[in-house]
Amino acid sequence: MSQITKTALGNSLKGLLEKKPLSKVTVKDVVISCGVNRQTFYYHFKDIYDLLEWMFSQELDGFFCSQSDNLNWQDWCDILLTYMKQNKRLILNVYNSVPHEKLEMHIKIWIEPAIAKLIENFSKGKKYSQENKKFVEKIYTITLQGFLMQWIEAGMPDEQLKHIGKLFTLMDGSMTMMLEKLS
Repeated sequence: MSQITKTALGNSLKGLLEKKPLSKVTVKDVVISCGVNRQTFYYHFKDIYDLLEWMFSQELDGFFCSQSDNLNWQDWCDILLTYMKQNKRLILNVYNSVPHEKLEMHIKIWIEPAIAKLIENFSKGKKYSQENKKFVEKIYTITLQGFLMQWIEAGMPDEQLKHIGKLFTLMDGSMTMMLEKLS
């Protein structure tokens, strides 16, 4: 029952964020929209930001878990961009309501595990050090995080995606090359 309640609260928050900025959403709004009381909310979450983090985590985990383990870099990025475009209003309402460092942290949380998984897929059967894999993971995370933040800051225009596409083209195949050079 707990997971059902959390999911209902997350869906409520998501619906509210489609209409207004996070700074205008209250716990009262969430519980009224969801049909539960404040005590139920606070039993599961300490505040709106805690619910927001949980909601993004659940959505993105589900989004990526439904995909194949054999994704290439471009496929993985396309999945992330599709999710972000489908939730454009929500993401922009969060971006315009919280310190940008918080959204940067969320983006890092979204992309870092997937990049780590990609690196593991690329390095199967190879003996790359964990230190070098972590270093390459950090480079990709910082680069992609920076591009995504600039795209969000610009309002997530479709025409700017061609620049992200160029980044993906440059990075395609470079994970293995970087790991080889570091070995």
